[in-house]
Amino acid sequence: CGAGAALDDVARARPILAARDQGKLSRGATLTDDYQFGDVSRGVTVMLGQVANDVLVEGKTARGASGSDGYQFGDFTRGIVTGLQKQASGILSDGRAARGASES
Repeated sequence: CGAGAALDDVARARPILAARDQGKLSRGATLTDDYQFGDVSRGVTVMLGQVANDVLVEGKTARGASGSDGYQFGDFTRGIVTGLQKQASGILSDGRAARGASES
């Protein structure tokens, strides 16, 4: 179940550990190096940057451009809207599957 998996991740602090690991890598350390103060915040910054870039690429693709094309006003918003539409579609599809209804 999606909600159960998300709760398990939070209970096991997986998001914090992932941010710590990203922070270590961003400062040039390896995953086996000791924690240094700031690793988690560095990691969160890297992860947020990746998410923002993914949203921007989604917006460019939605307007028919390549992800590597230049930014045009509205790309980020278009990416958010497209992402929300995909999420809603997935939720509806999962609901239909759970009750045995057709996809139409």
